[in-house]
Amino acid sequence: MGKKTEFDPSLEIVLSQALCNYELERVSGCTFGQNEFQMSLKNCVVEGSSFRGVPVHLKSLLELHEVLESLKEKDDVREVLNQDGMAVRHAVRVKVQM
Repeated sequence: MGKKTEFDPSLEIVLSQALCNYELERVSGCTFGQNEFQMSLKNCVVEGSSFRGVPVHLKSLLELHEVLESLKEKDDVREVLNQDGMAVRHAVRVKVQM
């Protein structure tokens, strides 16, 4: 998208917790670990900054370019990717099931 991108590996680890929680919520209808996730985020996000996460479920896409194109078509994902700022960081957490 024409922007310098810096991925944050520590935030990616925190997102693994969110991904598991979203999957559990989808299956069971109950939310788990929300307080723990928020505490983990406080350690990753600089004070005065904000966090924006977008859970996305894609089916049958294993090629990276297909995944990226599919993500770019989603308004909420584009909104996150188009954020401007001096300290914008991105993280991606993916789970592939066969």
